[in-house]
Amino acid sequence: MKIDKKVAFVVVALLLAFLLQSIVTLKTTSLTFDEPATMTIGYYFWQYKDTSLHIFHPTLSFLMGGFPMLFFDVKMPYSYKECEDKGIYRCADDLMFRDGNNAELLGFYSRIPFVVASLFLGLLVFFFAKEIYGAKAGVLALALYSFSPTILAYNTIILTDLIVALFIFSTMYFLWKLVLKGHTATRLVATGTSLGLALASKFTAVMLIPIIIFILSVKIFKSKSKKNQLKIFSVYFIIILLLGFAVLHATYFFDVNSIANSVPERNINDIEKLLNEKFEEGSIAKKSAEFLAYDLKAPMPVYVAGFVGQNLIQSEKIRKSYLNGEIYAGGKWQYFFEVLLIKTPIPLLIFFIASMLFSIRQFKRELINNLFLLLPIIVFFGIFVNVNFNLGLRHVLPIMPFMLVFASKVINIKFKNSIHNLISKILIFLLLAWYIISALFVMPDYMAYFNEFVGMDNGHKYLLSSNLDQGQDLKRLAEYIKSNNIGKVKLSYHGTFDPKYYNISYELLPMESYIAWGPGYTLYDPPESYKEDCRKKYGIIAISVSNLHNFNLKNESCFKWLNSYKPIKKAGYTIYVYNITK
Repeated sequence: MKIDKKVAFVVVALLLAFLLQSIVTLKTTSLTFDEPATMTIGYYFWQYKDTSLHIFHPTLSFLMGGFPMLFFDVKMPYSYKECEDKGIYRCADDLMFRDGNNAELLGFYSRIPFVVASLFLGLLVFFFAKEIYGAKAGVLALALYSFSPTILAYNTIILTDLIVALFIFSTMYFLWKLVLKGHTATRLVATGTSLGLALASKFTAVMLIPIIIFILSVKIFKSKSKKNQLKIFSVYFIIILLLGFAVLHATYFFDVNSIANSVPERNINDIEKLLNEKFEEGSIAKKSAEFLAYDLKAPMPVYVAGFVGQNLIQSEKIRKSYLNGEIYAGGKWQYFFEVLLIKTPIPLLIFFIASMLFSIRQFKRELINNLFLLLPIIVFFGIFVNVNFNLGLRHVLPIMPFMLVFASKVINIKFKNSIHNLISKILIFLLLAWYIISALFVMPDYMAYFNEFVGMDNGHKYLLSSNLDQGQDLKRLAEYIKSNNIGKVKLSYHGTFDPKYYNISYELLPMESYIAWGPGYTLYDPPESYKEDCRKKYGIIAISVSNLHNFNLKNESCFKWLNSYKPIKKAGYTIYVYNITK
């Protein structure tokens, strides 16, 4: 695609600015809660070509996180059976901190593929906006992307969310080119490959299939030669689907087996329980289900088992959530609406709403373009509104690239009055400047970003978990302790990165029992007899904000006594330091 030299220069400059912010984040943040486990699982997948160590997410993000580790002399401490018995967090803890491996070096390089992927996503955002709305809109969309606190919060983390966002978006972009720009083999292959990689990123990407069917159906309905269009699109759809499943199968190393022979032993009981709950004993339905589970050898049995398990077993578990200072079990329908309202930069909200209002009169004329951008937002936001647990903004990250492209349409708003047009351009410039400056001021605390409706210092009063605190500020705490010659601290840290790695000397305060470096580690929930020592403590106390709010602690008022004190220091926005004297 031909690009004007000036536009190309701006695109390169914006991507370099994005890369610079990403590198600063890489250098200043610790590995977050799930990253050591993700790296360990991915390294195991590559070493043994066995994807059954963890079945409740597809393989792609694990493979990406584990791939750089193949270039180092990494010592894998346990076999599959030992890792299963001890739990993946303990297995990861030993690999990262107990066996002579350089955890920080491995973490830095394992994050690089995710940064590279985010650069590709930025390019696609530019091209999609440019092709729909013009070059100016493309530049605006990329500017919004390059300084997006939401994207920058997760593009340096070894998790599924940025990767599934990339491939959901690329699938829709290539499908758009295929449907509206004409058939080429390259576009067909690109669409099918993107679909496969999206499916290999996260189970929620399966919703792309009904989205594709719906958009193709609308295009057929609007066509003058419906029968001919139906034949063509039917062939397209079949090819896209076959390519997608071939790519997905490749990410499982072309495994063919029965489900029962492919899942971890601990999940066999889940299969039995599921079959007994869903089907009557001796019925044809149950016998058929048992045949499918135990006897039938088929491609990607781990994917099938994980998909069923995630939707029928894991989704039924009631987990703790946090909203507006309240810890509660299950989910609330308004949760993600509030997350978007206070975690999205206000200028972006204004751009998006203005573009929506501007589109109302032209909605029918631009129906197909609007479907490609708005339908994924509706679907991938809607599926999380009624789930029974509220984790955080990263769950709806796939909608963000579509929001950015649609919001860039604001650059095309025209008024009959030239003065109004001038005012519109000035407002857009001022809002964009506000957007960029706020992102630069928050660097590298993108995960802790809250917009001006709430304020960064007050964010913890509204949201926790992956909206704010994933243990990313441990390195900053270590720097503060060292620079102030502090000896031992009393520590309650929400993270799986061992504080001893940074030479932090500590006396442990209550924290989650399933964190492997803690002395009270338990593979599952702590026993009923387990009690936390919640008495008032004295000295230098360092506590993660999640634990300060007693989130995930058994005693939900454990650290309530700290509310009457003010911290003397904050490491980032997530670790509070107190000096409690007698």
